[in-house]
Amino acid sequence: MVDALGAGEVFLTSFEHDSAKVGYDVDFIRDVAAVANVPVIASGVCGNYGHMADVLSSTRAAAFATASILHFTGQAPRKAKHFLAEHGFQVKL
Repeated sequence: MVDALGAGEVFLTSFEHDSAKVGYDVDFIRDVAAVANVPVIASGVCGNYGHMADVLSSTRAAAFATASILHFTGQAPRKAKHFLAEHGFQVKL
C-alpha cells in the first residue's frame, strides 16, 4: 500500500465537498481508512462542530483538518474542543 512508497499518513480531501462546508465525505473517508495501513486525516469540508464529531465517530480517520469554519465563521478552536469533549471525544483542553 502507500506505506511501501514511503507515506506515513494519508491527507484525504474530497473535491466534491471541498470548501462547501457541508460535512466530510464520510463514505469516502470510511472506505479509505478501512484499508489504509497508515493514519488517514480527513480534510477540507467542515461547516460545524457536528461535522467534526461525525467524521471521528463514523470512520477510522485518525484526525481531521479544518480551516474554513475557523477562518470565515467566527468559530474558535477552543469551542470546537469543548464541543468534542462534551460529546465523548478525548481532547486536550
